[in-house]
This record gives sequence, C-alpha cells and structure tokens, in this order.
Amino acid sequence: MQSPLSGLCEVLKLVKSSASSYREQLQRSEAVTRAVLIDPVLRALGWDVANPATVEVERPISAGTLSGRLDYFLNTDNQDKPIVIEAKKLGERLEASFPQIVQYACTLRIDSLFLTDGLRWFHFTQVSSTNHEPTASIDLGRTESSDLTKAAAFFVERLDAALYTPEAQKNEEVLQGKIDSLEARLKQMERLCQQLTASSTPEIISLAQQDTRENWLLIGESWDAKKKKPARFRLPDDEIIPVRSWTQILTESCKFCLTKNQHLLNQLPISDRTGRATKLISFDRPPSNLNSDSFVANDQVIYVCTNYSANDVIANVAYLFERFCSTSPTRAAIVLAE
Repeated sequence: MQSPLSGLCEVLKLVKSSASSYREQLQRSEAVTRAVLIDPVLRALGWDVANPATVEVERPISAGTLSGRLDYFLNTDNQDKPIVIEAKKLGERLEASFPQIVQYACTLRIDSLFLTDGLRWFHFTQVSSTNHEPTASIDLGRTESSDLTKAAAFFVERLDAALYTPEAQKNEEVLQGKIDSLEARLKQMERLCQQLTASSTPEIISLAQQDTRENWLLIGESWDAKKKKPARFRLPDDEIIPVRSWTQILTESCKFCLTKNQHLLNQLPISDRTGRATKLISFDRPPSNLNSDSFVANDQVIYVCTNYSANDVIANVAYLFERFCSTSPTRAAIVLAE
C-alpha cells in the first residue's frame, strides 16, 4: 500500500522544481507564487482551494484599525479555530512580515497562522504581544530530496485537513492511531529515500511499476465516479501522479494539454464539452460564484473552471484528450481510493 506521505513528497519535489524553473516570474508576482507553489501543497493536504466554503481566498477583514484581506482563510469544523495563511512572493523577506502576523493573531484571535513564500514556511501558534516568534519553520529550498519526508511530516502534523474532521476531534484514540501510523510510515519513507539515494539508477523505480496490480479505470469508458474519490491519475504519456480530488484531475488534464500543445494558448478561451458560455480554460478567472483552479503555462496564469460533478469531470477530461491529444497514447486512467 502506498504511504500518504509519498504523494505529498512528490508534490513537494514538484514545488521545489517549479521554484527553480520559474524563479524569475515567481519573484515578481505573489499571485503566481500562490498558484504554482502554495495551492499544490494545500491540495495535497486535502484542502479544496476551489471551494470557498472550505478555503476562502482574499477574505476581507475589518476589525478596529485592522483592514485588508487574508490570503487564505481555512475553515475548520471548529469555527472558532480557523487557520490563516499569509502569502508573499517567492524570495520576499518574510521576517519583515512578523508584525503583520502578530496583528492578525491579536486582533482576530487566531491561534494558528502560517507565513510563506512558497518555499519557506513559518508556523505561528499562541502569538501574543510578548511572543512574536514562530513555533516552527521549514525551508523547502534547503531541504534535500532525501529529507522531504521530514518536510512532509511538518505539513501533515500542522496543516493536514484530516486533522480537522469531526471524527478526529471526537475520538482522541483515532487521532493517536493516525499519528502512530504516520510515524511508522515516515520511518519507512526515510529508509526508501536512503535506498534511492544509494542507488545509481533511481530512475528505474517508477510509479507505473508500483501500480501494475491496481485496477485502473480508463478515461472514456463507461463507469460511475459519483460518490467515489480518486487516488492516482495516469496521464496519456503514462506519467502517474497522486491526486486527492476530481478537481485536481481536471486541472492536471488541462495543464497536460496546454503543456504538450502550447499553440493552444492562442486558442484560449476553450469551452467545455457542452460548449456553455462559461469557459473551461481561460486567461480570465471564472465568476466568483463558480469553483475554479489555476496553474502557470508559458509564464501566464491559466484558470480552469472546476464547477462540475465527478462524472462531468471525467467526461470533460475524455473530451480534452480526444480533441487536443489525439496523437498521445490513450492510456489515461484512474485508480479509486479504497
């Protein structure tokens, strides 16, 4: 069975790679930093960044002398214990924003706050007028690939959406069991990373080889996705990526099509399979009443409308691959979570 940490480690590895590849653009724009470096981490931790009921982006605030917008306001099941994430563009000096975090904590009475530029993450708890220091921090830019499991554990311990479900809050034994399991899997992942580091040909070990025994459901075939959750997604070129939601599958499919066929950027906006007025892929953010996601292609922020049911997501993905990737292998498929 694949460890949940392995999927998060893959996302963190991708974030490090994206930070290096798009450094110049990320250092110029907070919006691009959020789309490329921060949103993928939140999605991997189970937060639906396209659902404003769960993650409020640019939430307006006005309390006393404090006014402005919170970059991310994460709603937990305990409404008195939300989580706030303040984002900065890549490379910005985060220490200069510590007073801003203190102001948020003291004025809004928020106990858990994060400050990040996508690579450096500071976590603040129990902030007061006399306690300004972060409780913990991590720098992905300085974290070696062999240590990514420790970075993943940092996020899971502090920001995993599963920690804020009613079940975990009501049953301390269940939560402790999850922690014990996480520690065991962390040790397992550390041993695996050591083996990969010692190997001269780590490229030989692929996700495709690990998943040969799983039941893959092909895109385009008839099956019902309703009330089911995806675990892994195989793209038409056989790359396998861990996924947590149908929204992520739709976004990854759009990203694949535009990356493999960059001339499609000149055809944006692109309608969905029904041809409705609201566009599936566009340079413009969809209306605020519709769920959406974003990614960067050719140094431009691309928006994806994700306001679809699970079955409609599958239908749109099949439509995209058939229309724009006709020369690619028709192996796109999904493994459902158990």
